[in-house]
Amino acid sequence: MAKNKEKKLALKSHWAFLELSDVEEQNEEYLKAFAKHFKEENEYYQYLNSGGERGEGEAFEEENGAESEEEPLSEKPCVPPEIQQLYKAIARKTHPDICKNVSYHELFKLAAEAAAEGNLSDLLHIASKLDIDIPEFSDETIELVEKDIGSKLKRAEDIKTCTAWVWGTCEQDVTANRELMLRTMGIDPEKFAEWKRNKKG
Repeated sequence: MAKNKEKKLALKSHWAFLELSDVEEQNEEYLKAFAKHFKEENEYYQYLNSGGERGEGEAFEEENGAESEEEPLSEKPCVPPEIQQLYKAIARKTHPDICKNVSYHELFKLAAEAAAEGNLSDLLHIASKLDIDIPEFSDETIELVEKDIGSKLKRAEDIKTCTAWVWGTCEQDVTANRELMLRTMGIDPEKFAEWKRNKKG
């Protein structure tokens, strides 16, 4: 059975997994809402970044969220033996050729992706979720898992600094909020107003 330090690490992995998942899910909603409420502003932003050619520049919300989401959560270290052991235990319990429980097949897929990407804390989270006994970890393995947990939490905090998230959580009134977003996007309100008039004309 896992000792206290491994159990604590499993709990931290579970929390980091949930925190990042929740933040990413909420951010998707904020991005959609931001794109809807700032359609003209985003069109103007694209106009500015295309050298004046409408629709050719990159959208603002893509620049401030989507690209960074593709960055790896860790430096993909070599998977230590204890984690390999956990992955094999997960596979024995969730592999589609063995397990008839369809809900477990998704866990197998997630575990395979986590192993390939070196997301050690995800493997620990999945193993804990399946009530798989966690072996005693070496100090090196604990350090790697802690680092991976830290990467996830940093990613969650980075998302919270993106424009769509700031807008979605801002408590200012609508007018002040919109002015704040214009400044964040680097848009001059007067030039934006002139652009809108010219577009209508």
